[in-house]
Amino acid sequence: MNNRKIPVRLRLGVMAVAALMLLGMAACAAPDDDRIPPVLDQLPIPAPSEGVADEPEAGNAAVAPVDEANKIWNIKDFGATGDGETDDYPAIRAAIDTVAEAGGGSIFFPSGTYVVPPTLYVAMAGEAPIRLFSDPSAGAVLAFKNKSGPNMVIAHPYFTMENMGVSQSATTDSSAIVLRSDYATLKGVTAYMCNGNTSPAIVVYGSYNTLKSVGVSGGSDTTYIISFSKMAGIRAIGNVLEDCHYGGGAPKCVLVTSEDANGVQEELTIRRNVFLVTNCDQIEVQAAKNMRIIDNMLDAAGTCVFLNPQKQGIDGIQMTNNYCGASRGGLISAAGEGGTIKNVVVSANYFWAANPIMIPEFEHVGFTLTDNYFVTTGGASVSIKNADGAYFEGNVVVLIGGTHGLVLQSVDENTVIRHNAWGDGVNVPEWNDRFAALN
Repeated sequence: MNNRKIPVRLRLGVMAVAALMLLGMAACAAPDDDRIPPVLDQLPIPAPSEGVADEPEAGNAAVAPVDEANKIWNIKDFGATGDGETDDYPAIRAAIDTVAEAGGGSIFFPSGTYVVPPTLYVAMAGEAPIRLFSDPSAGAVLAFKNKSGPNMVIAHPYFTMENMGVSQSATTDSSAIVLRSDYATLKGVTAYMCNGNTSPAIVVYGSYNTLKSVGVSGGSDTTYIISFSKMAGIRAIGNVLEDCHYGGGAPKCVLVTSEDANGVQEELTIRRNVFLVTNCDQIEVQAAKNMRIIDNMLDAAGTCVFLNPQKQGIDGIQMTNNYCGASRGGLISAAGEGGTIKNVVVSANYFWAANPIMIPEFEHVGFTLTDNYFVTTGGASVSIKNADGAYFEGNVVVLIGGTHGLVLQSVDENTVIRHNAWGDGVNVPEWNDRFAALN
């Protein structure tokens, strides 16, 4: 690739992503004792969320925290061993109940493997912030033995889990974590999936949840690592996936879908991630409203972003400042279940792909394409069935194996095509009469 052809802001974005990758690969020695590391800065607590439906858990007698000032408990003070053999579920259950009754706080897990035979439900009364964390240089693993159902179900607001693993040892076709809360954070969490498991490693419902630097190992190459979905009766708005790195033999990356006939995920943001899973649809969007895909590296893909609408439809996709490398398509669509696609904005991306933009199925999409750079290795750089009201400006195309710079099947009086460099092979109605002189 010739970097002189890449716009400066896109090259800076790719360099920033590469730096995140290197930081993520740094390794440190495990601690030799049960020290509690310095308390991490706490996120500000937003406004109270709507209630959760689950019944509260039974309480346990309070245990004094190790760190009174910062309300930190050590899980081993509740009888946990972390030896990989002893059932540590009672200790974990008691610790979570105690922290909730104390009005919130953190539970420190020294390095080790904590065996948890049943599903761990975090569904307490109230909204006390609960944090499970381990030393980032060593980490702790919750090893689940349940044979069916998810390993963890989190339905408590303001829940945080940091620098820990969730491991399946006897579970197939179920998720490691199901997140049904509001204002929860998973940071530095890794799901170790059974080989052949076809369920997403992490399923996110609820609102204003953040997944940061979450990883996965194992599973199946026919499913997605993370699914953002909408469940009836639970709002789903403002979720974030950021600073993750997926590659190699991992499954597919992200699915955005809905289980609610009358609702979708809204204002979902996917940003600053590295997707290097080969030959798959790295982000598949089936149902969403006002979704943002920003500052990601989507490389070695079959398709970088696949719009495949359910009946609930897709209304509002912003795709900005991404690097997109793919063998089948950068942003492509299919008919899906017959839903509509509306209001697509593609701006300031770098595409090195066959068929970088291909939307062949839909009428009246409402499409804006500005300031993108295309290196087209096959097919057309931009191919859209209906460009009525579409806006194209400031795009540059280099054909190194492709056949067309721009193919539109229809335009209308509101279509704008100006200040672009399409290369060879423009096939647009009224091109010579209306648009050629402006490009």
